[in-house]
Amino acid sequence: MVAIPRSAPAALPRTWHLPVSGRTIVVLGLVGLAMLGLLRVVQSSYTTSTGFTVTELEQQRTALHAEVNNLENDVTVHASLNRVEAEARGRLGMVEPTQRIFVTVDEAAPPLDRLPARYQPAIAKEDAGDLPWWQKALSALGID
Repeated sequence: MVAIPRSAPAALPRTWHLPVSGRTIVVLGLVGLAMLGLLRVVQSSYTTSTGFTVTELEQQRTALHAEVNNLENDVTVHASLNRVEAEARGRLGMVEPTQRIFVTVDEAAPPLDRLPARYQPAIAKEDAGDLPWWQKALSALGID
């Protein structure tokens, strides 16, 4: 018999082994749990402080809405014609005119878009497109 030389088995790559004991695994687990607990506390603390901030901002908004309502009421009170007349007579010493003078102006009125909408006169629209369908039908039949 002839002996056939066998090739040497291929060397397996060496893996790097970290000597880890059971105690190290327990310590690392406890540290991980402590970090998770700390994360939970930080998260809830952040959520609570954000909640307080939101509540504070809502209170500020409510206070500002109340102040706006008070200011609107003040404007309404001060803009009433009776109060303006009383101020004009009392504080400014104005009196009812004895003679009225009418002055004609040859200039055109300013365009309406310069005034706020609430001060513009209401313009009636006579366009047939604005009429309800039943009024259009009656108009088509000659019944007005």
